Amino acid sequence: MIVRSDGLSAENDHVVISSAGIILVETKNYGGTIYIRPNGWVREKFGKKEGCDSPIAQSERHKLVLENFLTKRGLGQVPIYIVVAISNSQAIIEGEDPRCPVMKSENLPHWIRKLPTAISEEQTNDLRNLFVLAKKKCSAKPGEAQLESL
Repeated sequence: MIVRSDGLSAENDHVVISSAGIILVETKNYGGTIYIRPNGWVREKFGKKEGCDSPIAQSERHKLVLENFLTKRGLGQVPIYIVVAISNSQAIIEGEDPRCPVMKSENLPHWIRKLPTAISEEQTNDLRNLFVLAKKKCSAKPGEAQLESL
């Protein structure tokens, strides 16, 4: 899902709409051990450690673009959560970052179900309709949708 607002764009891996609000999921297929640190991540695979960019900063930027987009449509009060999901079942996650949860992708549904209800059923439907309409408008690439600012 690509969101464009005020000259900025954000390409989200997955967007979940629920009674809690909107959940932006950044998915990574990292293997080995992932050490999560607020100032950067380290991956260790086959005994070799290397630094890697934290996807959390990217997710935070995506959230800001979406917040701007929704505010222009009178939906600025909708909570937006960001989460990083590691899809490699063999990965080991060590550490936490207070800005954003990082978890194995199989734990994501349980985490989402635990979020508190924050928006009405009508707001949930309005959001779903907005995203479905964007997907229908963007027929150039299957599975791709774009939300554009007015």
